[in-house]
Amino acid sequence: MVIKYKNYKIDIVTTDGFLYPNSYLQERNLMGKKGFPESYDVNSLFKFLLKVKNSQEKVYAPIYSHQVYDVLPSEQFSVDRPDILILGKAISGGTYPVSAVLCDSHIMDVIQPGQHGSTFGGNPMACTVAMEALEVIRDEKLTQNARSLGKRFRAALQDYIMTSTIVKKVRGKGLLNAIVINDSEESKTAWNICMKLKDNGLLAKPTHGNIIRFAPPLVMTEAQLEECIDIITTTLKAFEV
Repeated sequence: MVIKYKNYKIDIVTTDGFLYPNSYLQERNLMGKKGFPESYDVNSLFKFLLKVKNSQEKVYAPIYSHQVYDVLPSEQFSVDRPDILILGKAISGGTYPVSAVLCDSHIMDVIQPGQHGSTFGGNPMACTVAMEALEVIRDEKLTQNARSLGKRFRAALQDYIMTSTIVKKVRGKGLLNAIVINDSEESKTAWNICMKLKDNGLLAKPTHGNIIRFAPPLVMTEAQLEECIDIITTTLKAFEV
């Protein structure tokens, strides 16, 4: 994976084709105990990546691509592409259990015939369903739809947060988003809000106690999104102090 910063490029993949795991970096004081901090200085992060790049010791465990994507500000960093991408769940459009591993041949060919087995690997039905689902995503431009509607959702909720006492943060990518409730993880506030959302016609679930996750289908329309935003904000207003 190549990380670009200003006029610099850092390839943070070792010669063995793997990245350094959080536990390895923690033991050597290359990063904080909680991984990448939520608030960070761009130059400090760049120096951290250089430490990873220049470290001579190697281990055989990956840092997954989302751990990089989640902390790099897109206006300052860009990530060319991950070396390995693991897909599951939605790859079949919700109709069949399918997962896949995507990577280039020089990585995949490390595993030779007979070295790895899978009971359901290469299932013809699963592969057919997955290919059809991916064609629908491409042909109906569902990725572009998720990107556009996701931006609209986060912008609307961010506007609401500006004057809210019950919600302190909205985050997400595409149409997979969440709001952080201004209460402890042990509280029932997020659960109670979800129950009220259900009564008002929208299904959502709490996670980690004080976070509410929203995961609508990728075929959602703009009109449906606006309706959902209205339900969410109206419901939240009932819980404001």
